[in-house]
Amino acid sequence: MEEMFSLPLGSEEKKNVASDLEINSSEIDYGVISYYLPKTKTPCGYRLIAGSEIVGCLAKSGKKKNYIGAKEAIDELKKVSKKNKLRTLRSTWSQKEFAEVALLVPAAFYDINSLAGISTKQSFSSGFDSLQASSFVDTLTERSSVIGALASEKGMPIHSKGELPGKIEDVATTIKSELDRSSKVVNKLELPTLNRISMHMQDGSLLMMRIEGLDIVAWVSEGADHDAIIIDSIAKLDSMQDTNIADDDGSMLEEGLSSLERKGGLDNLLSMLSRGNSESISGYIRVENDEDLLDILISKGIPVGARSKKQLSVKDVAYKSTAPKAKLTLFSLPKIERMSTHLNTTKKFSLNSFCNHISKSRTRSKDREKQINKRLMKMFGFAIGIEDLTESLGEWTLKEKKNAGAKLVPKAQSGKMLMPTSVVDSKEFDKIKQEQARLIKEVAKMERQRDDVKASFDASKIEVDGMRARISEMQKLNSGSVDQISQLKIDLREATNGQELALNRNESLTQRIKELEKQVEHRIEELSQAVGESESREKLQKMVSDLSEQEIRLKSEVEAGDIRLRQLRASIDADDRRHRMVADQLEAQRERHRQATAISNELERRIESQNKELLDLDAEATSHRKLMGEERAHFLDSERRLGHLHAEVKELHEERRRLMRELGDLSGRRAEAETEVNNLISTAESLKDAHDAALSDIDEANTIRAKLRDEPLAQALLGQDHGFSSLAPIMQRLDRMRELGYSLTLMDRAIERGLTIIQHNVDNVAKTPRYLLSTEVMDLLQSQTPETASTIRGLTNWSVRQRLESKLKEIVQLVVLDLEGLLDEFERSTTLLRKMRQMITQLEELGVPKDTLYRLEALCNRPEALPHIANNLRETIQSALDSIYLEADQGDAGVAVVMEKTASSLDEAMKQLDETGLTFGSKKPTQLWIFQENGLLPHEDIKLESERPSVSEEIIRELNPHNASNAESIEVSKDAVNDEDGWTSMEIDTTKENQVSNNTETDVSIEENSRIAIDAELAKLDHAWERRNINSEVEEEEDPLNELNNEVEKFDI
Repeated sequence: MEEMFSLPLGSEEKKNVASDLEINSSEIDYGVISYYLPKTKTPCGYRLIAGSEIVGCLAKSGKKKNYIGAKEAIDELKKVSKKNKLRTLRSTWSQKEFAEVALLVPAAFYDINSLAGISTKQSFSSGFDSLQASSFVDTLTERSSVIGALASEKGMPIHSKGELPGKIEDVATTIKSELDRSSKVVNKLELPTLNRISMHMQDGSLLMMRIEGLDIVAWVSEGADHDAIIIDSIAKLDSMQDTNIADDDGSMLEEGLSSLERKGGLDNLLSMLSRGNSESISGYIRVENDEDLLDILISKGIPVGARSKKQLSVKDVAYKSTAPKAKLTLFSLPKIERMSTHLNTTKKFSLNSFCNHISKSRTRSKDREKQINKRLMKMFGFAIGIEDLTESLGEWTLKEKKNAGAKLVPKAQSGKMLMPTSVVDSKEFDKIKQEQARLIKEVAKMERQRDDVKASFDASKIEVDGMRARISEMQKLNSGSVDQISQLKIDLREATNGQELALNRNESLTQRIKELEKQVEHRIEELSQAVGESESREKLQKMVSDLSEQEIRLKSEVEAGDIRLRQLRASIDADDRRHRMVADQLEAQRERHRQATAISNELERRIESQNKELLDLDAEATSHRKLMGEERAHFLDSERRLGHLHAEVKELHEERRRLMRELGDLSGRRAEAETEVNNLISTAESLKDAHDAALSDIDEANTIRAKLRDEPLAQALLGQDHGFSSLAPIMQRLDRMRELGYSLTLMDRAIERGLTIIQHNVDNVAKTPRYLLSTEVMDLLQSQTPETASTIRGLTNWSVRQRLESKLKEIVQLVVLDLEGLLDEFERSTTLLRKMRQMITQLEELGVPKDTLYRLEALCNRPEALPHIANNLRETIQSALDSIYLEADQGDAGVAVVMEKTASSLDEAMKQLDETGLTFGSKKPTQLWIFQENGLLPHEDIKLESERPSVSEEIIRELNPHNASNAESIEVSKDAVNDEDGWTSMEIDTTKENQVSNNTETDVSIEENSRIAIDAELAKLDHAWERRNINSEVEEEEDPLNELNNEVEKFDI
């Protein structure tokens, strides 16, 4: 059993887990177990895990690229495990990652329906159009078990290949009606979505499915495995490239929602890709560099292609996208997810190659490349595995299971029967079919436009009907208002008649009153005549009272008539106002009715004009379709001829390539043979020359060795060590210093310098003879004038002997004397080191910070660090003196006397340090420290600079390892330093002063000036102290003055 394709890697990997094939459970929720044959790196089978159970299996079948799944795969693995001991590797996936793998290999599962949300139909989630349907038909017919296939839409054929059981139009119509009927049944029973239908007949079976409105039918042979056919065809369809890069102009995409903007560079690009991957953004990353634009297409956070005006390779895309001067912008554009394959303009774009080129584009460091590649694999490792799996499934074939199907003979209906027939495609038939498909599409388009216009017309009709209903309501309201007005007019007329009657009555009453008044006057006259009669007086009084009552009643009736008259006039005015308002409303309704009528007339005119335009468009579309049909036919003919020409040219190119390959092989073999012969010849010649040169060198070396045995320097170099006895005392003293633990760096460099001087003189002595006695010159002189050659050899020998015996002897003696002097001073320096160690011990007892003293004490076994130790000790003592002076000024007289003794002892120690000449700024008094500064021995001071060999900077740095630290400490001491509490350290006078002064007045003036400066500084410190609140680190239980006195008493140097 050979190796097969690889599944994507998981997050966690564990070896040798669940090697028993009988176990059907696992510790993880989702993942895969890979099985390996011994000594192989690629798996031979897989077992898939979902819900902590084994739900599927994959294995290779046979020697070809065929694989099997489910129970057949587990049986194959069991057979292999009996022959070989299989290794296992378990990888963990998330649920989403498992679903992506399951969509690609559904044949691996024992029961695909048990996995929620996973089916073969979901493999077309990226969008299934007519182009993919045609490609799917072609992939179906590539299998031997598929006789023919057809793709149609709403009963209209789109693409067909092979033989079908009947005419293509009849098959498409029948399949549409059958799928519609089945879909109704499924919807009525509330079952899941219809996947596919199989119809078995006598000589084969029909496999029908509907995907996003497109109907696919395949006429397959009897006993074919339908699941294997569909799964394998879908896998091959996914691995095909359905983009046409040559026809794409590379125009930039529309700008979507800008999510992120950053400067260019590799790290910013990686962070932007990480942002898109974490948020599953579908869109693109625009790279703007001057005028060049590049769009990196992203689908759900995964790069799926690149788009640019110029066709670029994957390497160029990676290099331009990581340009430091570019501008990166992340746009969100959801349609990229559906059209990513059509928008890509980069040939052979793959996520794996894109990540590899990005990691190598802007770095030469292998570690940096591995780091970037690790980040990319963390983001896109699983996506790369899915991409590789998709490409591998396009090369592998799922093996079919041969099943014996039931032989069912369908009953013929309406004189037609679905049986395999031979359909010969002709040019005319293809043209008519294509024209019919186009006409149907155009008619459907026009019908949609007509429906839109009809809908708008219906809407306008509905609006007109509403306006008419509103007008009728207003008319009814108007008629009611008219009736009310007429009734009000009648009431007004009656009120006017009543008013007239009241006025007439009022006039009659007025006349009656006048008559009564006249009668009263007449009666009064009569009464005046008959005053004396009492009976007549009573009658008269009674009559007068009756008349007064009658007058009062008549006045009340007159007032009631006036009130009634005013009420009638007010009601008449209100009726007039109501009549005018109703008249205004009626006029407004009439105006609205006129506007609605005008709008409906305008809509009718528009509908008529659009109908005319529709007819014109139909005629124009018909003419265009005819022209397009002719052009397409011509294009197909030319394409067919071009295909034949390409095939012939390809065959000729293959033949030429084969011949050129054979000629190249022959020429390569001939060149290799000639190269080998030339190499052998040149090797033989070089070996011969090397042999001759070695023989001459051996003879010359023997001659030189025989001559050098008589020279003193040669005798010393050839093993005679009697001259070493003169240096024995020096070596013994050095050994003693080394045993005491002192560093001998200075003496080692001094001895090395002496040997350098000797070697320099030897080189100068032997320089002229070396050039004169070269092999070429002496061979030439020996061949021309042998006597001259012998004379030159004799003179050279005498010159070398004289210079070696005289000058070299003098140089060696000077070097030995300088080494003895340096050794004496080196021993004195060790004595100073011991004194420095004692002084450090005493300062430690006085309370000086231990960190500084410990560092200095550690250097007390290195004489070359003596100047550094002296400088630091002087600074430490100077700092202690400053502290003592400050405390004495703040204390009383007794404390000042005690501190003055301590200060005098510290001054004495500082003077001793200055007298050594090792402190900063003083001139080095001895030759050892002069040698440490310039690396020259004492006797070299009298020589010219050209006669002295140069001293390298490395040796000077080794002799002075603490110069840099000394300079830094001195520079720091010159500046005022502020600590954390705000105190300012006093300046230390580092200028070189004369320790012994002859003029007492000058010393006094200097002391007074320094005292004035100290007083000024103390005044500043007192002023600053009043404004500070310093918290002590340790609580003081005793008086600070007593503690200061106790510390001063311990000063004893």
